[in-house]
Amino acid sequence: MPPLLFVFQIVLPLGLLAWLTIDWTPVRAVYAVRAVATAVILVTIALVAPWAMPPWWTPYLYGAVLVATVVLGLSSRPRGIGSLWQWIASAPLMALAGTVRQNPLEAGSTPP
Repeated sequence: MPPLLFVFQIVLPLGLLAWLTIDWTPVRAVYAVRAVATAVILVTIALVAPWAMPPWWTPYLYGAVLVATVVLGLSSRPRGIGSLWQWIASAPLMALAGTVRQNPLEAGSTPP
């Protein structure tokens, strides 16, 4: 398995899920934005990456962990919009999720 593929299929999703689980954002709105951005990145990885080395059920496991994390995370946070610094901390993840435009298979090109 090439090292970059290992990073994109295992290290990046686990890092995002760990960050979403461990990071304590005290406001639901900021947490929800981070959860949506994480979900977009995980779905993109699941659709685009060739799942040769990790088992085929790995993306489903990531999705189940994401859903459990979001349900538990949203239920334990108060409502509100958050501070400016919390939104600035979410900006890199939102920018990464925003770069995902469409599925390459729908665009007419096939993955390598």
